[in-house]
Amino acid sequence: MPISRYGVWRGTATKWEPTEQDNDHGHITFTDGQDSGLDCAVDVKSKDRDSRIVFWDMSSFDKDHPVAQKLAQLPPGYHAVADHTSQGLGLDYYRSQLVKPQQGRILPYNENGPDNDILDFLNPILNAAVEQEADMYLFGSKYDGHDGDGIHDIHMNQGDAGRFAKENGVYQDGGMIFNFKEGSGEMEGWQGVFLAFATQATQTDSKGNAVGPTFAQTLGTSSKA
Repeated sequence: MPISRYGVWRGTATKWEPTEQDNDHGHITFTDGQDSGLDCAVDVKSKDRDSRIVFWDMSSFDKDHPVAQKLAQLPPGYHAVADHTSQGLGLDYYRSQLVKPQQGRILPYNENGPDNDILDFLNPILNAAVEQEADMYLFGSKYDGHDGDGIHDIHMNQGDAGRFAKENGVYQDGGMIFNFKEGSGEMEGWQGVFLAFATQATQTDSKGNAVGPTFAQTLGTSSKA
């Protein structure tokens, strides 16, 4: 069955806290023009035995991509996505050809040295999104909390074989897509950040269930394929 309250939230990031609130997630504080205290939980490690995260930074994600064209027309705020087909707004890493599994980086949470853990890759783009006030599109599961509303599950939501297999589905993947304004800073144009867990599968069936090897098996122990 699909994850609950799947949708996309368009807003602007105002703060990025890599691990301040808990040690499994970083947190983006963002505004959508009406609420300025919204939260996005970003997975920086898994609770599985293999805690590593798979990361794709799609700096070549351009304005002519069908997903970008749909998002550019979307007004600020949260938009529920009930159409889990190629015609809807939902992301699907595989069916929308957003990523190639073998090009992912499999990364631990925090290691000494440069370019060898998930925070080394998340921090630059998320800090830039805050500084440059980029348009931000967050895909995942909306939640209502006593400290404010937010969104989580912004990772791949298919290919699980364990306790989360019941939430497998197609066109319901999470992700972060940014549109940096020209001349606003170091980054420009459309950028996509897509995440998965090392234990998820590199191939799925028509219902999003695992049918192939895991990222851990495919990418091995190196930080880049």
